[in-house]
Amino acid sequence: MSKRKEILKQAGVYSGGSVLTQLITVVAGILCRRFLGPLQMGIWSTLQIILDYSKYSTLGVMNAVSREIPYHMGKGEEGAAEKIKNITFTFIVVTSIFIGLCFVGFVLLTRGYFTPELTYGLFFIAAIIFLQRINNLFISLLRSYKEFSLAAKQMVLSALVNAVLVAFLTYFFKIYGFMCSVALSFVFNIVYIQLHYKFHFRWQFSLRPLWPLIRFGFPLMIIGLLITVLRSIDKIMIVKMLGFESLGLYSIAIMIYGYAGSFSTSIAVVLFPHFQEKFGKSDRPEDLKNYLLKASKAFALSMPVIIGLIWTAAPFFAAWFLPQYISGIPAMKNLSLALFFIALTQPYQDFLITTKKHFFLFPLLSLSSLLAFLLDYAVIRLGYGITGVAYMTAMVFMINFITTYLLSARYIADRKTIIVYLLKFFACFAYLILILFGINSSISVEALSLKEAIVKTAVFLLLCLPYFIVLNKEFGLIALIKKKFIGEK
Repeated sequence: MSKRKEILKQAGVYSGGSVLTQLITVVAGILCRRFLGPLQMGIWSTLQIILDYSKYSTLGVMNAVSREIPYHMGKGEEGAAEKIKNITFTFIVVTSIFIGLCFVGFVLLTRGYFTPELTYGLFFIAAIIFLQRINNLFISLLRSYKEFSLAAKQMVLSALVNAVLVAFLTYFFKIYGFMCSVALSFVFNIVYIQLHYKFHFRWQFSLRPLWPLIRFGFPLMIIGLLITVLRSIDKIMIVKMLGFESLGLYSIAIMIYGYAGSFSTSIAVVLFPHFQEKFGKSDRPEDLKNYLLKASKAFALSMPVIIGLIWTAAPFFAAWFLPQYISGIPAMKNLSLALFFIALTQPYQDFLITTKKHFFLFPLLSLSSLLAFLLDYAVIRLGYGITGVAYMTAMVFMINFITTYLLSARYIADRKTIIVYLLKFFACFAYLILILFGINSSISVEALSLKEAIVKTAVFLLLCLPYFIVLNKEFGLIALIKKKFIGEK
């Protein structure tokens, strides 16, 4: 099988599993939001921010694994890859126990300072941190060894188990049941992966071989931390200035944003180990040019379709299933625009990391976060609420993409080619905006009705034909669909 076909097959399997997983996750998300309500949902969103930041206490070792194992596999150094796996496993287990105990100590010392939900939630976080890290290590290893078929199956089954647990436990025990369902889902993932892929871990407590991983992974961890800061500024500003309930209403935007973003994320996950292997063979940045430009074209042509469906179809389902969150729909639409630029940014960030030029990302992400803070503060003070925050978030990600692209593309293309591609990307986005605002201004039906959703979605898909035509020309879309579902060769 050619490298192109291998990547397309893996991307198809993994992205298909990811989209199906996220669909199930959306169902679970709808259920938990109905059972919890905006206030308790806002409390969980706050706890989730803490959980997101806690993963950076691994000092970048996890970040190094996803790069170093495929890099050494590309060089044929399987022994080095095995050694990295064992060192990482030992380090993750030991540090996870330590961090969990620190959380328990903090809760005991501050008991009575927070609401009961936050206090007991932090106890749950202590246990979830340990389970999440082991879970993330297993999934990272599956991706590093390119076991995308098993990873896709695990994702789907995990989502099903999580949905059942959420439906049952959240209904009866509210936020505490929801947190239990999160912990039990991680337990299922760990057991399932270990039963189907024997990693054969060995304890290795020597610190000397750990330092190279920390030395390489720590900067990547800081980059990951800065990305997390950039992606959580909106949530932090909302909970700080508008309160838990507003963040709960905003969570509908976060839910749809996470679901739709899983498509581009899954493609990036598949591409990353191939980036590492390809670069490991020659250490030449220009050898990644084809991967980079192909991924960019795919995202620029496919993400507008996904964003458009959020604008035309998602409002009806949100209003139907989550009437308590209906005021969050405008924010959901605005935030979805950020998906276009986040998807396009990902391969160029991965390129900088792969070619060890990632230090450019430190000032870029820091300035982007500062800009997000200032813009979010301004729109909240001016009274635009969560809708204004979502719009500013999309604006910041657009600026972040432009800068990341210009920093990366200069290593693989001349100035004229760089400008031409940038104009093509924005032409795809401009056409999307033209369609969306054209549909909203010219089609007048009952707001948030099924009829509105059907009419707008049908018109939108018809107007998306140029995207589908170019996708088929560039990637043989029709041939791939026929081979997958009809069996034609």
